[in-house]
Amino acid sequence: MQTLPSLVSKAILGVSLMAFSAVASAGEKTSVNILADGGRVKPVIKVSEAYKEKVVKFREPGEGVFREVTSIMPLSITVVGNLEGATIGPINDDTPVELSLGGMEFFATLGESREAERNNGVFPINKTKATFELGFEDVDANDNPIFRKVGSVVFKWPKGKLSVKLEASDTSDLEIGEVGATDFIGLYVDDSEEGTSPSGSVNFQADQMDLFVMLGGAEGSRITLLSGVSSTKLKVFGRGDNREEFLLEKVEMTGVAGPVLSVNPAATAAP
Repeated sequence: MQTLPSLVSKAILGVSLMAFSAVASAGEKTSVNILADGGRVKPVIKVSEAYKEKVVKFREPGEGVFREVTSIMPLSITVVGNLEGATIGPINDDTPVELSLGGMEFFATLGESREAERNNGVFPINKTKATFELGFEDVDANDNPIFRKVGSVVFKWPKGKLSVKLEASDTSDLEIGEVGATDFIGLYVDDSEEGTSPSGSVNFQADQMDLFVMLGGAEGSRITLLSGVSSTKLKVFGRGDNREEFLLEKVEMTGVAGPVLSVNPAATAAP
């Protein structure tokens, strides 16, 4: 087992061109950081992101059977914040919601939620829950366009508490980006004298990242501490002339809440 010092993580990517204009029109902001300590609701941040490679077998008509390496990037983020003293503002189709961490940013309005879709395109003002599906456009076996769902983001705000849950089985094809697990691919190096230890792992500590969450005029930020394990594994198929070797990479990264250093990073971000 090897241990490396902190590595530079990805900068936050601005994947939504609508974010700044929508935030500006969301209504008056409060100075309350809903992820700060001391309120009735204890803030919670839990992050789990991974990069996993595996070998899949496929058949080419007339060519035979082949193997190739594919990868997935599952992601899970849970956030709980205290809405006491914060001003959400009007709840309607234009109310913005946001969740960002590292290179991952999700931004939408309540009018884009599943609840609005099921209510003739209008978000019900009596609702305290908004669900957003995560997926991408694809085609089926008959070349018909389809939407492949890989997860969801759910915002809930009952009785002075905001909870946000993002779950995705694979973010590789999503526009929201990634937190930063791929920064740590391939950290393990076989430094044995004859190169006889191709499989191994390395612990890492990621740079601190600022998690930001928003519901209308209520917003909060908090440093998130991330660490994990980067591993390489040798996978062998067949024997003799048919022997195939694959070095498979895996990164597993988790994060929890750190100190509170800022209230409104969006207002102080460089243009």
